[in-house]
Amino acid sequence: MKEVYCMTVNSVFVDSASSLWSFQLTELYLLPVIGILLLLLIPSRKVDLIRQVALVTSLVTFVYSLFFWFTFDHMSTKFQFVESFRFNDIHITAGIDGISIFFVRKIVFFWWFGGF
Repeated sequence: MKEVYCMTVNSVFVDSASSLWSFQLTELYLLPVIGILLLLLIPSRKVDLIRQVALVTSLVTFVYSLFFWFTFDHMSTKFQFVESFRFNDIHITAGIDGISIFFVRKIVFFWWFGGF
């Protein structure tokens, strides 16, 4: 049973070796988290600096998300930018398909727009 499941999952995903580097989605997830951690280090009385760091973080995340939009193969029916993580008995696989590419762009855009 496990072999059938692995074979089915692997047939849906694009080979991750074809990507430019291996942790693209992780970087997209971590950019806002790094910005939040930076914001926690800034004293609350420096409101202008907090706004600037928030705006720069969201702008960098938005620009980085454009990479996904411009390098996405819209003719493919398979997941792209696939990452797999294995921790003990837990196996997590993430990727972007044709529908979720619009959500990635929209979510990051609203994140950036919220910086104003």
